[in-house]
Amino acid sequence: MAVWRAADLGQPVALPGGAQAPLGSRANQQVAELAVHSWDLVMAAGQQASLDPVLAEHALAWSRRMLKPEYRGPDRAFGAEVPVPADAPAYDRMAGWFGRDPGWTPA
Repeated sequence: MAVWRAADLGQPVALPGGAQAPLGSRANQQVAELAVHSWDLVMAAGQQASLDPVLAEHALAWSRRMLKPEYRGPDRAFGAEVPVPADAPAYDRMAGWFGRDPGWTPA
């Protein structure tokens, strides 16, 4: 934690393909990635888990700024948003935003 507190989150870091982005944005992307795929694993395994809703809220807030419509659709990284009530739990709202059905269960 001390290293993160001391880090310059505005410092540019390399992206695949040669572009650059601020370190803070890359860190937020990884938080979102881990939060979404943690949900995926819990759902796919048919398990109950106490995932931290603060992480889901953080991932959702960051991704609402970053996930553009052109990234969604067939042959894209993300599917269409699945509508979820605004008062749904954080992980349900995050899952829907990332194109997952929060009500999905394994066969």
